[in-house]
Amino acid sequence: MIERCICLVCLDAPGGLELSDTNRALQLLHGGGCSKNGANRWYDKSLQFVVGRDGTCGVVCEHSPFDGIVLVQCVEHLLKHMVSSKKLVRADSVSELPAPRRLRWKCSPVIQGFLASSAEKLQRIVKNLDFVVYKFDNYGKTFIKQQKCSPDAFIQVALQLAFYRLHRRLVPTYESASIRRFREGRVDNIRSATPEALRFVKAVTDQEAAVPDSEKLLLLKSAIRAQTEYTVMAITGMAIDNHLLGLRELARDMCKELPEMFTDETYLTSNRFILSTSQVQPRGARRPTSHLVSRVGFLKSLVNRALAEVRQDHISTSQAL
Repeated sequence: MIERCICLVCLDAPGGLELSDTNRALQLLHGGGCSKNGANRWYDKSLQFVVGRDGTCGVVCEHSPFDGIVLVQCVEHLLKHMVSSKKLVRADSVSELPAPRRLRWKCSPVIQGFLASSAEKLQRIVKNLDFVVYKFDNYGKTFIKQQKCSPDAFIQVALQLAFYRLHRRLVPTYESASIRRFREGRVDNIRSATPEALRFVKAVTDQEAAVPDSEKLLLLKSAIRAQTEYTVMAITGMAIDNHLLGLRELARDMCKELPEMFTDETYLTSNRFILSTSQVQPRGARRPTSHLVSRVGFLKSLVNRALAEVRQDHISTSQAL
């Protein structure tokens, strides 16, 4: 039954923590570990609808089999409907399925050992995750647009500056670019670590150079313009990553060994994305893609607030905020 189902509904017990944005997001992601609702997640399923007794509700999505933006739009529609509806009306079920019943599990000692091992591994992963939801109220996308800048590009450049301040270098950066306008299109990559961004962050952080503010502003606008131009290229199918990926996979099928280009250290390094970012329109968040990756999810509110979820595996993010 579990193997055949399309999605799951996870009925959670109260998490026992203050219902802050950070705690609610963590509750949805991993259930608080094996001592709480961690065993109530099924990550091999693409959709998990979590309903908590304490009011924590949401969706945990692994969107390899489908385009994540579809779910994002559905959730956004649902949230708007909930706000605009004066009252909720109970509807009669149109399902002819039998009423749900609790499954009683019979586990052998071998299975019990597997469960204990999985619980221990889950607890290590939960402990190794550093996650915070940070609300930035100074200004939002309205102000950024008034400066004739793309809010998305502005935040991408800001993330480059934050990372450079922490590590004194820029790294391969991934931002999802939807190519749904093309048949069977999914996503390509917007590479945000541009030469223009590097010039800007160096000008801002180099105290000895004493770069005047007017020049910093010009460098900022140049970095935002470069980011915007590459974004347009990516969503119109003119970025480089998917093209190279296609060539590499063709080479795997047609050549005895990969061409030197795809084994060169420059190519390999450029595809190790240390900073992975995504714009999340509804109130959502994303997990890191590996233990080496800083995953930053951000959204731009309708009026004047930006909110970012910054998380890393076992690396403090307080300085970045």
